[in-house]
Amino acid sequence: MSAVTYKTPKHYNSKIQPVDVWDCYELDPYRANFVKYIERHLKKGTPKEDIHKAIHYIEMFVDRNIHICHTPKMAPRVEKEFYLEAIEEWGITNPLLIGAFGFVIIGLTNGNKATREATLYSIKSLLNKYLETLEEK
Repeated sequence: MSAVTYKTPKHYNSKIQPVDVWDCYELDPYRANFVKYIERHLKKGTPKEDIHKAIHYIEMFVDRNIHICHTPKMAPRVEKEFYLEAIEEWGITNPLLIGAFGFVIIGLTNGNKATREATLYSIKSLLNKYLETLEEK
């Protein structure tokens, strides 16, 4: 069996890949896709579309009333350090985007559906404000 070769897109050239964050935080598919679209939104040339896709996945997470059935294995201090390392590696510097990212990774893991819906509102507010900054450029 021969190995398949393909050209690696430029948005896959980060030292830390979205899958590394998925594994660290044991993310479900909805939050994992959020991470993927946030990580690559400025690299593919479709930032607004990717932000809208990220919002869509978080809406699906809350709509389906996903329950987090586990606690990540890493201690919160270690998780925070990895989270900061990932956003730095990806060039994420906008505080609105950093806040939304943190809410998704950590903020959606606690509480009932009403709490997650309130967190979703905060995430969407941050991302919509971030989209306004993209439109200004």
